[in-house]
Amino acid sequence: MEKQPGPANAPVSSARSGADRPLPTDRRARHGKRTARSQARRTWLYDAQVMRRLYPEIFEMPSDEELKKLAVGDYVQVCAAVRPLIQDSEGKQVSGERFWAHILAIWTDGAFIAEVGNKLVYSRYHGIYLGDRIIFHTRHVYNIMPRSWWALPKQA
Repeated sequence: MEKQPGPANAPVSSARSGADRPLPTDRRARHGKRTARSQARRTWLYDAQVMRRLYPEIFEMPSDEELKKLAVGDYVQVCAAVRPLIQDSEGKQVSGERFWAHILAIWTDGAFIAEVGNKLVYSRYHGIYLGDRIIFHTRHVYNIMPRSWWALPKQA
């Protein structure tokens, strides 16, 4: 676990340890090489379990039981760290961006492969875009989308 500089010095998981893997984007996977953008920016995901312990009043996360039930097809919310820290249009400091990811596969070591399911505002700072594939573990999961939300009415 490394800490990145910032006002809250919030913990993020590095892709350097054996349990974590780099977060490849579709562009890297398709071309079999690193793009200039992926070389310039290393993507980090916030560790939801550590954030919950540090800030229990503002961070909620699924229970261990809910995390064990995750399956291919589920939607989960994870948070990419924005580096360097930036200010949004309202002058508030931005250190991360949460987004939904659709689980495509689960590895035997417990890692998940998922596709980013929504457009991100700060993609140019963390390097993750709509449709990219990411790799994460249960400790990175902030929320699980209820299956009842999946059955939205179809547009005519």
